[in-house]
Amino acid sequence: MSGKRKRLEHTAGPWHVEANPWSRNVSGPDHVSIALAFDYHGQEAGEANARLIAAAPDLLKMANRISAILQALLDHEIIRVGNWRDTVQREVLFVEKYLSPLTPKGKR
Repeated sequence: MSGKRKRLEHTAGPWHVEANPWSRNVSGPDHVSIALAFDYHGQEAGEANARLIAAAPDLLKMANRISAILQALLDHEIIRVGNWRDTVQREVLFVEKYLSPLTPKGKR
């Protein structure tokens, strides 16, 4: 088996939180459930967990944008200092490793 990860397609955002008596339902734009965050540790924790899950599409977009900006800085040699350049290159590769299976082709 190769070391490549399969590209995953996720439900498009925005995602939103709907409150239920004992849990929070995270739903996509078509109101189909994506995840449930239970209130095992209280309603505030359940709400916070659900909001974090619901933010996933926006967080993915943000991570992709930051990665693209850093790559553009590297490509245009705006970051020239050796240690900084090496650090940024290493971080871009690290981010790309985790973002590539999460981002649909053509969306980066």
